[in-house]
Amino acid sequence: MAEVLRQVSQWQLAEERWGQIDRALSAVEQALHSGVEDAIAPAVRDLELAGPLRIRTRLGDPPWWAAPG
Repeated sequence: MAEVLRQVSQWQLAEERWGQIDRALSAVEQALHSGVEDAIAPAVRDLELAGPLRIRTRLGDPPWWAAPG
């Protein structure tokens, strides 16, 4: 989990995808505050899935943006 959280600030995504990251980070935060250990892993998994794709996109796809400051 810690590795994924460290990587988030280095991700470069299409601008509209940062909203998904924000929601996923909020879910991780809620899971941590809930104290329910079984809720943390799915929240982190959702964050990873919202992150960058492992396959490069085609020419002409939307530009990628760094994490909002």
